[in-house]
Amino acid sequence: MPDPRGKPEQPRSYVRHVAMVTMAAATALSLVLLVSQLHGTLQSSSVGAGLQLDTVLGLVCLCLASWLLSLPVRGRRALVIALAAIVVVIGGATLLKYLVGVELLTDHSVGLGPAGRMGGNTALLFICLGGGLALGLGRSHRIRTVSDALVLSAAAICLFTLTSRLFGSRAQYPVTTNDPMLLSTAAIGIALSAATVLQRAERGVGQLVGSSASGGVLARRLLPIVIVAPIAITWLTMLGVESGLFDTAVASALSVVAGIIILVAVLVGSSRAVDRLEAVRHGNEAQIRQMVGDISRHSEDLHRTNRELESFSYSVSHDLRAPIRHIAGFAELLSIHAGARLDARSQKYLTTIIDSAQNAGLLIDELLEFSRIGRAALHSRNVDLGEIVRDSWNNLVMERRGREIRFEVGALPAVHADPILIGVVVTNLIANAVKYTAPRREAVVEITAKRDGHEVIIEICDNGVGFDMKYADKLFGVFQRLHGDEFPGTGIGLATVKRIVERHGGRIWADGKLDAGATFHFTLPAATEERRSDDHRAQAHPAGGG
Repeated sequence: MPDPRGKPEQPRSYVRHVAMVTMAAATALSLVLLVSQLHGTLQSSSVGAGLQLDTVLGLVCLCLASWLLSLPVRGRRALVIALAAIVVVIGGATLLKYLVGVELLTDHSVGLGPAGRMGGNTALLFICLGGGLALGLGRSHRIRTVSDALVLSAAAICLFTLTSRLFGSRAQYPVTTNDPMLLSTAAIGIALSAATVLQRAERGVGQLVGSSASGGVLARRLLPIVIVAPIAITWLTMLGVESGLFDTAVASALSVVAGIIILVAVLVGSSRAVDRLEAVRHGNEAQIRQMVGDISRHSEDLHRTNRELESFSYSVSHDLRAPIRHIAGFAELLSIHAGARLDARSQKYLTTIIDSAQNAGLLIDELLEFSRIGRAALHSRNVDLGEIVRDSWNNLVMERRGREIRFEVGALPAVHADPILIGVVVTNLIANAVKYTAPRREAVVEITAKRDGHEVIIEICDNGVGFDMKYADKLFGVFQRLHGDEFPGTGIGLATVKRIVERHGGRIWADGKLDAGATFHFTLPAATEERRSDDHRAQAHPAGGG
């Protein structure tokens, strides 16, 4: 027997294959019995003697229902229930005949096959297995538990028939009638019961057998031994008694001793298997603990390095601020006092120095802001996103002066965030939209938002120059610019936006196309009251209820 322990899916796949093979064997035997019943070819054999057409039809229906449960067929639920109902009706009609003498269904009554009727235990098998298949489609735990009990009861009825026949008895339990269950019926019943149990990988015995954990491994090893060993021991001792090798008392003693030996062997083997699995588990746990420790140390080192880099960046930027301002300031003074005495080339040099110093000063200011935002404490509260957008738009009056821009804002829900930092995010993104729509005669900037669970997705869309999506991963990096010098900027704004959004536990991404505009999406936590209202609604109307 294979030992599928490598991957979690391997045991389940193995169990599914066993179930499919078992169903195939049961279906093949049922079809053989059906054909032989219609043509009368097996009526005199040990397999088909006494077999009734209603029994064969019931077995075929059970096989079809089992296959439908394993296949993704549209409308299979209704088909399984219909087939199971037919089987239950056949079994119920037969039991009714035995209990009250009312005969509702016989082969002779429909003109097919010889007169007769199925055994009482066969009828009970049909009721249990048919009902188990139908109820197994139920959604409640209680109904599914009843279904499992019915399927296991059907297996027990068939197993009793097989073992009693093996030991030479024709006794019928739990329903005593003159028409015994046939071996072929019992074999098909056990096969279908086992296949049904193994197909239910989400619960019960099927879940245990299909598990990749220690319990599943032991179940796959022990179940065949537990089922086969008692039957084999009893059969061998009875053969000894019939052969005159020993009497019944000795046979009973031999059965007990053999059972003890087998149980001890199974116990020792299982204990060793559990020990090996535990050793593997402890080894894996030690490796995981070591990996977690290494990751934790690397994470601490990374955080420390980032803090040191931020401190260094802040210090360098702060220390460079004064010299850069001095260069720009004294260059402007030189231009005022000596500009008239300089030739055109010298004046151009001086202008370049002033412009470069001013750009450097702007870059340093933005670097300082970027570093400050990374270290600033968050003061989150419920914020009116619409008010943030209006303030940001009003603050950009100089950037949009002389422009024709259609600014559209949809309904914006409240969010839970730091209002100052979110103002920086919205202002940066709207400023980007204004900047990159400059070539358009009529620019369009649109802001919308929608709820998605406990977060709000905000979208800022424009009809500007757009960007090539193959460079989208560079958008939010420091000093990353996709449009060169035709548009002003330092390449820090979107990096700042990304840092703020991520500090709020959100995400940011962008979609765009060259010369077809761009859309920036980012998420923020929804306002706390709205999240509590959603939770209350979910508790009052759970999924699947009604």
